[in-house]
Amino acid sequence: MKKRTLCLLLSVTTLMSLTGCRVSPERALRNTPEENVSQSQGVEEVEIGPVEDSDGEVWNAKILSKRPIAVMLDNHSGARPQAGLKDAEVVIEALAEGNITRYMAFFFEGMPESIGPIRSARPYFLDRAMEFGAIYVHVGGSPQAMGDIKKLGIKDLDALYSSNKVFFRKKHKKIPHNMYSTMTILRNESEKRAFAQESTGTGIGYAMTDTAPSGETALYVKLPYRKTDGGYLVSYDYLSDQKVYQRSINGKVHVDEIDQSPITAKNVLIQYVPTKVVDNKGRLDLDLVGEGSGFWLSDGVKMPIHWSKSARAAKTVYTDAQGRELLLNPGNTWIQIIPKSMTLQWEKI
Repeated sequence: MKKRTLCLLLSVTTLMSLTGCRVSPERALRNTPEENVSQSQGVEEVEIGPVEDSDGEVWNAKILSKRPIAVMLDNHSGARPQAGLKDAEVVIEALAEGNITRYMAFFFEGMPESIGPIRSARPYFLDRAMEFGAIYVHVGGSPQAMGDIKKLGIKDLDALYSSNKVFFRKKHKKIPHNMYSTMTILRNESEKRAFAQESTGTGIGYAMTDTAPSGETALYVKLPYRKTDGGYLVSYDYLSDQKVYQRSINGKVHVDEIDQSPITAKNVLIQYVPTKVVDNKGRLDLDLVGEGSGFWLSDGVKMPIHWSKSARAAKTVYTDAQGRELLLNPGNTWIQIIPKSMTLQWEKI
């Protein structure tokens, strides 16, 4: 757990007010070290010592630390395992054409030494990138996505228009599943292009402490994105000793390419959205503007939730049954965007 001085704690608390998270006066008093009174001088001298951050303070400060970089990542069977997912603070998984899923990984403080394979843009991923104010990283994209990037003024790094010192192909995978970069390179390139690096402070917020949602036990869930031709069967197993969900694909643990470590999630948000095919290439329209239902999984419990998004660049607001906005448990988050027709499996068979 990090140690900080009281003045830094106060500055973090001020930042958290931007996300709607506040430290109560009572809690602030509990965090104040005991006063040391100097009898010889006849006056009170308060010794300001280190105080301990809560996990919530650390994670809210992390999300506000800098402007995120959102990287499109390939999930074709020839692209796995991906590099860098273990360092992403937020990851969104959604369908692309052919019922093959794709990831958009958000990096705030995460600095993976390798990240990839990087793939192309889709318009609905832009909707989520904008709400975080992210710099968007991709390799080309669908005609609508490329038009939207220009029309909406999205700051992006596109491998098709960048140096091979920024994006490069590795030989251990076949084209097009082998385009890589590093987060240091992407950060440096975004600074060279004079992209703002300050966080807008939107997109997500965390509770001060780890508290299980109110709901039913959920130790397992399977999301059958696609059942044939290799399959895209995503599942999560709850690891009670670590209080996280471990991801699997087609029954095998999902690992990071860098060090083969299993991919885990503290929070899993499942979001049902209207989905339809829009052209003869099989491209999809995922309607992320509007409202719908879903689930929040954390600490081995699932809770029904409601989501709403008023415009493409607006924040997606997740609320509980009483209409209160969710504050997630401190830790990384995977957002699973699924068609309304998908049937989830909650028990292992």
